[in-house]
Amino acid sequence: MKKLTIKKKRAAQGDVMHTGNYDILVDGEPIDDKRLINIKIEAGAFEYPTVSLEYRPKEIEIDGVVVNDSKGEAK
Repeated sequence: MKKLTIKKKRAAQGDVMHTGNYDILVDGEPIDDKRLINIKIEAGAFEYPTVSLEYRPKEIEIDGVVVNDSKGEAK
């Protein structure tokens, strides 16, 4: 990841901080905010920021083997 962009949607409801109110882009590509669980941004003085995205993917494939189904449940 080179760039994380978080932009408030025009149709945002109030000032509530939840993912449904924001467009979230990783390297310019939008991610499915319905599958995003948490965003953690740590930025200390004189340090590069660290970003952690906790995300529930639709499918996980490891070395050519699918290890969960489309509902996000392990096989």
